[in-house]
Formats: sequence, C-alpha cells, structure tokens
Amino acid sequence: MLFIMSAQGHEQYLKKDIIKVIGAGKGSYMTSVAVVVLGVHVKGATASEVQKQIGLYSSVLVEYLHGRSVDKLKTSSVSLWKNRKGFAGNLKVLFESSVKKTGEILEGTMVNGATSINSIRLKVSEEDVRVAQDEVIKDAVANARSEADAAATAAEREIIAPATIDVTSMFIPRPVPATHGRDPIQPTVQIVAEEQSATALVSVSFSSESLYEYEEYEEKEGDEEDAENENFEGEEPKTGEEAGEKEVGKRPRRKERLRRRRKRRKASLRPSLRVRD
Repeated sequence: MLFIMSAQGHEQYLKKDIIKVIGAGKGSYMTSVAVVVLGVHVKGATASEVQKQIGLYSSVLVEYLHGRSVDKLKTSSVSLWKNRKGFAGNLKVLFESSVKKTGEILEGTMVNGATSINSIRLKVSEEDVRVAQDEVIKDAVANARSEADAAATAAEREIIAPATIDVTSMFIPRPVPATHGRDPIQPTVQIVAEEQSATALVSVSFSSESLYEYEEYEEKEGDEEDAENENFEGEEPKTGEEAGEKEVGKRPRRKERLRRRRKRRKASLRPSLRVRD
C-alpha cells in the first residue's frame, strides 16, 4: 500500500513529500517449553480419607518435580465430591520444563503420585519471543524500505530517511497441543517440538525529495556563493574563456557542497518508533 502526502520542508527552497508504505515481516522459531498439567484422582469411603490420600500423593509428586528442577510448579485446582459409593477427589498440578526433558519427567510422575496426564501444550520461551519480535520488525521495516525505494524511483524522487515507524500489528502464536510418541529403542515418551511463525506489519513514513529541483537550487546557490567570494576578494567578474575555465573549476566544489548538505540533512532526520498493543 502506498500513500503520498505533502509535508513541510526543512528548507523553503526544497519541496518535500512523505512516502508512506506498509511493510510485512515474518519469522519462524521452534517451540521449546512444555506446559504440563498432571492429575491426582482418589476415591474413598469418607471425605477425610480422600483428603488424606490426595495430600499424600500430591506431596510425593511435588517433591519429585522439585527434584527434577521444573519451572513454575503450582497446584492449579483441588476438588472433592460425593458419589454413590462414597467420596472422590481430584488435584491438578501444573509445571513447565524444556521440551527435551519433558518426556523423561513424565515417565517418573506416573510412579510418584500422579494418576493422569491431563494436558501438554508447547510454547516458545520468553527470550525467544523477544528475539522473534525483533526479527520480524526488522524484516517488516526492510520490506517497507524496498517498497518505498520502488515508489520513489517511479516518481523520480529520492528517499532521505524514515520519518516515523508505527508497528501496527504483531502476531505471536499461542501454545499448541503437543505431539508425542514413543522411541522404538528408549521407553521414554518423546515430546516433539514444532515450528511456528510470527508476523508483523509496520507503517513507515519516509521523507523524500526531488533530485532535479534540489540540484537546480544547488547550482544557483553555488554561483551566488562563488560570486560573493570573488567580490569579497576584490576580483572582477570574469568573462569569455576565463569565465569558462572558472566554471569548470567550480563543479567539484558544488558537488562537494551538495554531498555535505545532504549528509547533514539526513543526519538531522531521526525516526520515531511507536508500538501499538
């Protein structure tokens, strides 16, 4: 998408325009963290018996998981109810671990208090999320610059610098259900990581200028500066062949002035970044 709108120039002689484009970026990463919910289900003749059994099983399970150095270990829910044969209770324990270690940890939970694996979800780590965000934004800005260059070339203009960068959207996928199976050689459950993609859209406004109009001004301004210098030094204006030789000598100086001024102008334009939630 391309929009061109008028903008006030930094200098009166130069007509500037803003070229606004939408850039899209995309990146990929592997899920590296497993979010596991385990269940402890107990039945008994009385409510106190069920509560004691839940407390015993949960203590063994939590101690085992602490020993495996899992992350974000917590009890997510506890419930107790009456049925036709007595009472039943349920406790859920949640933890996170690396995908590589999860299969081995799950094998041990079944003999250390857990009676069921309620769910396994895979997600990207917080550090990988930050890296993915940086990568897709950079890719989106580069895509926007490519489109702006193409538009400026078609309009016979030159891109000076980004004026504003607005991150309009960012998509990082939510955790997904895990795919698992058994290794034919090892008895451990294998949790398979999955590749996911992140995307971003950025709206970038680039300041641009007409090369022809600027060069005409530079030539006129250069002539005026040279004339002022000559008059200051007390020299008479040259004509004929002498003036032609003088003109040839001025060209390198004009090009150098043009290069320096463009460099100063570009350095003075610093983009601002706004990220929308």
